[in-house]
Amino acid sequence: MTARQPLGLGDWELPMQSPKLKKIKVYVAEEQQLLRDLYQSSFSADPGMEMVGVSSDTTGDSLAQIASAVEPDVIIVGIR
Repeated sequence: MTARQPLGLGDWELPMQSPKLKKIKVYVAEEQQLLRDLYQSSFSADPGMEMVGVSSDTTGDSLAQIASAVEPDVIIVGIR
């Protein structure tokens, strides 16, 4: 990955639309519908992210099966 010239204050502009960059695959497990919807709309709007699934089931066994099936890079789990 090649960075461009600094924009200022130490920030670097990275080419997010580059075909070489892999999208981050995200899975959300959250009991509350409002939070599931919020995560889904936020991550779906980001060109560097890909929602690979969302569920209300937050149990460990279920998450292990999901992780092996869809192979997300990140799993966000709601905990009480």
